[in-house]
Amino acid sequence: MPATTGYLTIILVKLYTFVSAGRFIPDNNRLSNQKSPADKSSMNCMAKMRLILLVLLGWISLSLHAQDYTRHNWYFGNSTQGIRFNRPENTPELVTNQKTPFGTGGSAVATNPINADLMFYTDGSRVYDITTALIPMPNGTGLAGNTSGNQPVAISPVPGAPNQFYIFTNSASGTSGGSVLFSIVDMTQFGNALFPAPATGDVTSKNQAFGIAANSRSEAMITIPHANHTDYWLLTHENGTDNYTVSHIQPGGTFTHTTFSGLTGGLSLAASNFAYHAGTGKIAVTPRTANRNVILLNFDNNTGDLSFDSFVFNSASGTDDALFDTEWSYSGRFLYISRLNDSGTDAQVLQF
Repeated sequence: MPATTGYLTIILVKLYTFVSAGRFIPDNNRLSNQKSPADKSSMNCMAKMRLILLVLLGWISLSLHAQDYTRHNWYFGNSTQGIRFNRPENTPELVTNQKTPFGTGGSAVATNPINADLMFYTDGSRVYDITTALIPMPNGTGLAGNTSGNQPVAISPVPGAPNQFYIFTNSASGTSGGSVLFSIVDMTQFGNALFPAPATGDVTSKNQAFGIAANSRSEAMITIPHANHTDYWLLTHENGTDNYTVSHIQPGGTFTHTTFSGLTGGLSLAASNFAYHAGTGKIAVTPRTANRNVILLNFDNNTGDLSFDSFVFNSASGTDDALFDTEWSYSGRFLYISRLNDSGTDAQVLQF
């Protein structure tokens, strides 16, 4: 998970998967066994999901890119605890300042890239600032994301508008399609801050149309920095199809959408998760749909072009919702996949 420098980037914290240790699968891929005491409701009545930190697999990159601190604050899950990485050694430590209620699905965190100061964080429905007030940011409730979804929210700076940020929300739930809307946070607004403290932000615009058909998206959604270090891309998937939409986020509040159809030869699916590796330009697509392997796509962050690369064979399951998350290693050599066993009674973290 390489860091980027010179502009603000956002991490999307993804923390999921399963109950018990896995086993080896064909082609000599090693299995990483992980457990956690934190429960999450399962889509499958025969098992319960547990939280694991797949993104920790790439965290070692911070020691090589200490000038960029955008990934130093993690807030996720309906708990008062989060994780902060200190600046000198990039070592993790628990913090207890996360506000609740907070969703059990994915989340997004905005952190200052220069000094690692937390700016705000959101579960797709509520937006919290850095004040001690145990309430959301002004106007920061009622955003349209599904707070139990895999990737219900993504953030990017507003190109050409300093101190403003887009929050993109996705209402998709399981295999039911959702709508993508956007809201805006203005960090120059005073918000919940008490004088003479600095401004901590307001949500100044909420649940605005993004230009993509309503109820058409899978849960998977991420933002990716443009190669020009100003614009951003938003990647979504048309639910129940083989179509992917790349949205160009440009100055002046302009969004343009390009749909790439039939990338895998017409294999329709519901996508639960995207994992992007900036060094290789590859995107791993995790399918919720049974009998679909994880898909690898190639993404050009200069042109926005998206193309098919390959399938991760032997990753498919005969059960819907058995696959939920993927994450790249820092180098991009390994891909980690969380998968429920076909029996529905145990789980695996697979290394490919």
